[in-house]
Amino acid sequence: MTGEAEDVIDISPGADGKADAERVTTKVVLDARSPSRILSIGCNRADGCGFDVRFSGNGAARFDASDASGARIGGSIEPGKVTMTPLWTSQPSPFEVRLNATGLTPDASVELSVSIDTTPQLVRSNQCLSCHAIEKVLVGPSFRDIAARYRTSTGVAERLVGKLKTGSQWSWGAVPMPAQTQVSDTHARTLVSWILSLP
Repeated sequence: MTGEAEDVIDISPGADGKADAERVTTKVVLDARSPSRILSIGCNRADGCGFDVRFSGNGAARFDASDASGARIGGSIEPGKVTMTPLWTSQPSPFEVRLNATGLTPDASVELSVSIDTTPQLVRSNQCLSCHAIEKVLVGPSFRDIAARYRTSTGVAERLVGKLKTGSQWSWGAVPMPAQTQVSDTHARTLVSWILSLP
């Protein structure tokens, strides 16, 4: 995607000086003069980044996202409803998200709220945070400790998927990690990719 520089809004986590911010929210107004805007969501981690992006607003719009690898995802934003999409990249390059208002009349506008969450919904919905935190040890090790130990190991992603699905013990002490059989293989790989992406 391309656009004029003045049309690009940087909503990267850390863009406001809060490098470890877990959520960044911004407002975007689309009208007849500017029916389309581009949001830039930066990623400066060597292993890539994962975000949950939520859209809501008072009018209809569409979002289309892409990253440097050419992966694309898009969808519709309906008035009064929240639309959530996960964005993942394995490269230290920004996502571009194009927002387009649909069905605008000359005197109408659409105000959208866009929220970037760096703790993905998969982590919360699968109760990972009951035993793990990003920064500190709870029942199990922190996600950043896991990333630091394993990220450079060959074939580690599939090994960690196996540990997540079948459970493990003694990797981090005597407390066992129970098998997470409710997590699909696809979601397990996504969770592991996110953990390994943490700095």
